Amino acid sequence: MNIIDARGLECPTPVIKTKDFIESGSGGDFKVLVDNIASKENILRFLKSKGLSAEVVESGDQFEIIVNSNISSDSISSSKLKSKNIVNNVIYISDDKVGSDEKLGKLLMKSFIHTIKEADQLPSRIIFVNRGVYLTTESKDSIEDLKNLSDLGVEIYSCGTCLNYFNLTEKLKVGVIGNAYDTVNFLSIADSVIKF
Repeated sequence: MNIIDARGLECPTPVIKTKDFIESGSGGDFKVLVDNIASKENILRFLKSKGLSAEVVESGDQFEIIVNSNISSDSISSSKLKSKNIVNNVIYISDDKVGSDEKLGKLLMKSFIHTIKEADQLPSRIIFVNRGVYLTTESKDSIEDLKNLSDLGVEIYSCGTCLNYFNLTEKLKVGVIGNAYDTVNFLSIADSVIKF
């Protein structure tokens, strides 16, 4: 039986490792090892969304999630293709962190940006305004993930006025410089907007 050791990993890495294993087509039963309730619950919810059942064995603060894998390679391939669909949604990011706590907020933003590529549907665009432009210029934690999203076809825009205001125009590392017209137009034609 294959074992995915996801102990000690930050959210959402345990779910992503589980997803990657399923999509690898390795097949057969497998188990996932985690060491916190949040990871256990997130993995169980993910498995349920894929039509897989699991049994949980708890030992102290350790959880062993045993998965009976009856997923076919055809549905895995279909799931892989589906996960890279780009839809007319926009993610609008106006800060370099989520919420008011500096340390937690930056950790959450890093995790959020890293996880976008794992979604079943990718946004057509990500727009960065105000302090959000630090994520496309100086944030070592985000730039590689944003480049990967750009390679998958997601358009990355950073507000030109914001870049200029923070003296970051020359430091843009991913995407293109946008403007107010682009931003208003993209937001008005989007099927949905997710704001951070």
